[in-house]
Amino acid sequence: RSYFITQGTFLNCALETAISSDVPGMTACRLTDDVYSTDKKVLLLEKGSKIVGQYQGGIKRGQARIFVLWTRIETPKGVLVKLDSPGTDALGRSGLDGFVDTHFWERFGSAIMLTTVDGLITYGANSANNGSNGNQYNFGDTAQTARDSASIALENSINIPPTLTKNQGDNISIFVARDLDFRGVYDLKAAY
Repeated sequence: RSYFITQGTFLNCALETAISSDVPGMTACRLTDDVYSTDKKVLLLEKGSKIVGQYQGGIKRGQARIFVLWTRIETPKGVLVKLDSPGTDALGRSGLDGFVDTHFWERFGSAIMLTTVDGLITYGANSANNGSNGNQYNFGDTAQTARDSASIALENSINIPPTLTKNQGDNISIFVARDLDFRGVYDLKAAY
């Protein structure tokens, strides 16, 4: 047990890189605490050890977390450890939360503006026809063109996916997914 960090252990880490879900990418963090063996007798991972991972891009509407797989740890002494464990929050929920930009104005702004213009044209046409001393003005084509433009603008922008960002320096956790065996790395000697 002096050579193991067992499955289910949490590693606390501070992000070195910011994360954006627009595209998949690599990320890194640093351990914020020393990590001892399961029997608490041997320091196996020093505070400041660098952990590297990769995250998926493209979250879906309604999602507020991004999946990160932490793949490798490098200690300050140069020890490399294969990790392959998921990122979590402090309570162990899978994935990392962050600020979610739904791109509301990019998705709906043009359609809202064009619909407003359509309403103003219709209002103006009705006002002009009501006070025109018998003359009729036809603004139908202009109003229909505005409606068609709003429909096209909405169709082109409605599928913009949300973007999740996580800031550099944010604290995260890693749930160790399998036992980490350090027997091939460290040699313990009895103290006299």
